[in-house]
Amino acid sequence: MFAFSISQSASPIQHEWLSAIGLFLNEPIVIFALIVGLGLFFEGKFDKRVRLGVALLIAFILVSAIKTTLAVERPCIASDGLVCPIGYSLPSMHAAVSFTLMFAFLKRKEFIIVLIFALFVSFTRLNLVVHTFEDVAAALPIAFISFFLAENLWRRWSK
Repeated sequence: MFAFSISQSASPIQHEWLSAIGLFLNEPIVIFALIVGLGLFFEGKFDKRVRLGVALLIAFILVSAIKTTLAVERPCIASDGLVCPIGYSLPSMHAAVSFTLMFAFLKRKEFIIVLIFALFVSFTRLNLVVHTFEDVAAALPIAFISFFLAENLWRRWSK
C-alpha cells in the first residue's frame, strides 16, 4: 500500500520541462549515452571503465531476464493519452543502469552527482507512469548485485 501511494504521488507532478526531460530520458539511446558519458567523464582509469561496462552488461542481462520471466504489464497500459514503452515493467531498466552507475562511484566525490542522477531518472519513470515504485525499487538490488558481481569477476580474472 505504501509503494502504491508513492507511485501515485509522483505522477501528478506535471511541469512542461519535467515532462520534456522525462520523455527525453525515456529514449533508450539517450539513457545509454548519458550513462556511458557520465561513466567515461568521471572515471579516467581504463580498468575501472571496463568493470563499469561489465557491471552495466550484467544489469542489462539480469533485468531483461527478470522482465521476461515475470511479465508484469506496465502501469501506463491503463492510462489514456500516454505513450507507453513496449515491453514489461518489473524491474525498471533505466533505474537499474542508473543505480549501477551510482554504485561505481561509492566512496568518491562524484557519488552525490550520480546519486542525484539515478534518483532523478527513477523519479521520471514514476512521473511518466511507465513504472511503479516497486519496479524502481526492484532495480536497486539488481544494480547492487550487478556491480559487485562484476567487481568479484574482475578480481578473479585479473589474478
